[in-house]
Order: sequence, then C-alpha cells, then structure tokens
Amino acid sequence: MYQYMMMDGVQKDHRLKNIIDFIMHRHSTFENPFAPHRDRSPDDPALVGKILGPEAEAAMRKGTEPQKAQEPGPTTDFEFTNEERAKIAAEKEAREAPERARRDLIAWAKSNNQDEEWVKKTFTIHPDGTLTVEKDLHCLDLPGDPLPKRLTKVGGTLSLRGSNITSLEGLPQEIGEDLILRRINITSLEGLPQKIGHSLNLRETPITSLKGLPLEIDGDLDLGGTKITSLEGLPQKIGGYLSLRFTNITSLQGLPQEIHGELNISRTFITSLEGLPREIHGDLELCSTRITSLDGLPKKIGGSLILSDTRITSLKGLPKEIHGTLDISATRITSLDDLPQKIDGSLYLLYLSVKKIPSGLDIGGEVVLEKGQTELIEEAHSKGYTVRIYDEK
Repeated sequence: MYQYMMMDGVQKDHRLKNIIDFIMHRHSTFENPFAPHRDRSPDDPALVGKILGPEAEAAMRKGTEPQKAQEPGPTTDFEFTNEERAKIAAEKEAREAPERARRDLIAWAKSNNQDEEWVKKTFTIHPDGTLTVEKDLHCLDLPGDPLPKRLTKVGGTLSLRGSNITSLEGLPQEIGEDLILRRINITSLEGLPQKIGHSLNLRETPITSLKGLPLEIDGDLDLGGTKITSLEGLPQKIGGYLSLRFTNITSLQGLPQEIHGELNISRTFITSLEGLPREIHGDLELCSTRITSLDGLPKKIGGSLILSDTRITSLKGLPKEIHGTLDISATRITSLDDLPQKIDGSLYLLYLSVKKIPSGLDIGGEVVLEKGQTELIEEAHSKGYTVRIYDEK
C-alpha cells in the first residue's frame, strides 16, 4: 500500500491496470483457485478500494461497468483514384454498349419506317457497340436521320441519294462498292470516306471544292452539276468515267494524264483543250463548251467524240480514227475535208451549212442529217453513205 501511494501518476496507472486485468481475467488470490469460475461480484471494487484506496476503487468500477453498444456510424466509401474511376466507367460502358446500340438502331429504323426484323437482317452489332453492313444499304429520301450512329463499314453500296444529310461527318469510313451522295445538301467533302471500293457519285451537290477526295478512285467519279470552279484536288487515278458536265470550271488543268473510261466536260466554261490527258479509253464529250479549236485534243480516243454546239471552225486536230460516233452538229465549221478516214459509229452533221462530204470515208454507222439539208442529203446518197433523217420528235 505504501509503495502504491509513493508512485507517480504514470506508475500508478500502470500498476492499477495490471491489477484490474488480473482481477477481470483470472481468479482472485482472495478466492479458492480450485473453485468454479464465477462472475465478478459487485463488491469487488469495494474490496480493491479498501486495499488500494478510493482512486483504485473508482477506476475498477469504471472498468467493470457494462459498455453501452455504440450505434454504427456512417460507412465511408472506398476511395478510388481518378484513373480507377475512369477504368470502371469504361468497363461499364463496354458491357452496356451492344444493348444500347441495339435500342438506338431499332429507334432509328422505326423513325425511317423500318422494323426490328429489317434491322436483324441488315446490321451486325459488334461487342463494342459499332455497326457494320455486309451488303448494300440504301437510305434514299428518308424522313429521319439518314444513318444510324456508330456505323463503321458498308460492304456493298451505300446510297444516301436525296437524303437530308448536310455533313459527311459520321459516315462509315469503309465502303466496299459505290458511295452515292447525289442531290444531298453538302457544301464540303470534309469527313468523306477515304476507302471507297469502286465509284463515287456527287452529282448535283453544292460543293465548291474537291478538297477531301481520295487520292484514287477505282471506278467512276461523277461531279456533274456541282459548284466547283477548278480541278484542284482531283484524284490522279480514276479507273472509270469522269463527269464534269454542268460545272463552272474554266480550265482543264489538274486532270489525270490517263482516263480509263468516259470523260464528260459538256456544258462547262472551258475555252481551251489544254490539259486534256494524252489518252482517253472511252468517250470524250465536249458539247456546248466555248472551245474554238481542237488544239490539245488527244490522238487516241477509245470511244465517241462529241463536239456539237461548240465554237470550232475547223476539224484540224481530229484523230485519224474514231472508235465510236463523231458528232460535229451545230458547230461553225465550213468544210468536212479534215474528217477522219475511219469512223466506227455514226457521223452527225446536223445544222451545218456545208454542202459537200468527202468520198471514201469508212463510216460504220449512218450519216445523220436534218431534213432541211437537202443538198448534203443528196451528196451523201450519191457517195454511197447510209443516210438517216433526224427526227426531233
């Protein structure tokens, strides 16, 4: 007792803790060590108090009081890093992507008067929510959105002719066959797919520039009726025909050096043939242009040559052989002396003031004249040519 009283505060706390632990967890030395265990008596703190004093009694009473159950506090969420949160969100997005894509696709189809069965037959929905079409997809004159979202590939032809599309952003970037964008209200080619399997049709769109066209077109390229004024940006390899008719171009600079199909430059504002390729494998149509001579005309044309309603005054510069029809109707020529010796098709001479035709020409078709050309009709008959009178009806 004396030793306990002489201890400082820290030592007393330590000694008191040991005594209380001993009493709480072991048999007291005041009890029979062989007796069965019993719960602490309410008088135990008093006993300790008599031995160690009131301070010890109070400490034991506090230590032996039944503890009130504490209500659980609010749970704290596990704290994720921003990177972990982003990863979890991305994983959730990936799991939900296919079903969300299916719902969106069906809603798009119904807005364009199609049903769920058509969706199943037409589209493939991939695990990441992207869509592909293995064959053709024709979205013509649709009342709603012209294309579903997340469409990445069309294996056949994609036709959006006459749809309400105003931008090419969001178009699938891979087209297996033809891409038909005729008569849609776009002014720019930004977003145009760079992988087009065959032909590209942009006829009657209000584009003003060719910037954005692929470097090569394996099939046909139809730019007829567009608002372009130059050929800057034109692909230098075109595997089929090229149509520039009814455009505002004034020069042929920028044309590829070889055209594998027809080249149609009719009803443009060109005044010269400078810039034409060295060889054209198909037809060459130059009708209703402002050219005044044939300087620059290719020496080899694989099909017909249409020069009607131009301002040429001479046939000098024509190839020696035409592998199709030759039409020089309504031009300003005054002599047929420079006609090719061989014309595989017909020869159109409508609305000309000439009255003589050379003999010995190898014309595979007919000489086509209008009924008012009486002298030329008689001349052609007399030289053994087959004559057909053109009927404007």
